Amino acid sequence: MVANFIKNNGKIKAKDIANHFKINLDTANNWVKKWINKGFLERYNDIQKRNIDYILTEKYRNSLK
Repeated sequence: MVANFIKNNGKIKAKDIANHFKINLDTANNWVKKWINKGFLERYNDIQKRNIDYILTEKYRNSLK
């Protein structure tokens, strides 16, 4: 779901994940942290402090092409 959402929308926020899976925002943020550590997601930019956008890492972007 996350990869397809990013493929269609360019990026994703933790609140998008929370809404889709019907989980609370803290849980979604924990999932995002784990996915960043595993190399699946990365921050879209470092300027945002809140409501951060995430994208797939280059490895996963290339595998969706």
